[in-house]
Amino acid sequence: MEKTLRLLFLCTLIILGSQLYATPMLHYTQLDNGKNRPDTIIVTYPKNDLPQAWASVQQESRFIQIKSFKNIKLAQTQEGKLMFQNDKLTVHEVFPNPANVSTMVKYSAKVGNAKILLKNVLGKDIKEFRLSATGGSKSELVIPTNYLRNGVYFYTLFIGKKAMASKKLVIKH
Repeated sequence: MEKTLRLLFLCTLIILGSQLYATPMLHYTQLDNGKNRPDTIIVTYPKNDLPQAWASVQQESRFIQIKSFKNIKLAQTQEGKLMFQNDKLTVHEVFPNPANVSTMVKYSAKVGNAKILLKNVLGKDIKEFRLSATGGSKSELVIPTNYLRNGVYFYTLFIGKKAMASKKLVIKH
């Protein structure tokens, strides 16, 4: 069974063979029988199949060497812009947006009465997602979008019954 490998860097230089790739922000996900997928694939080498080789990754004078890897995808990741923040709740905008298979909301909550409501352009409720209390530590909410049609949707953050913020989500399959 293959294991998942995730690394997060703010600025990365990647050397694959004699090729140098510079990317602003990535994480690496080694697929476990197709169960884990990266957020947004930005580079594949060559033809979605990386060779049995090595890569050096540099960030702020630190080097990590990956030896003998297969099916490693390079993917962009970040928290997204801050959507809402108070002393009990911090919620970032969904990322990636536009979304394909799924999108993610990073948050930290000291209360358990927050939720995100997804609506279509006609205002019809599609799905409700509860943000569970995390005691202030960071957590992620993955919102599957593969069952939604291409188009524009809106997601609204509620605390109790009060709407705090609303943003647009674009689905592109």
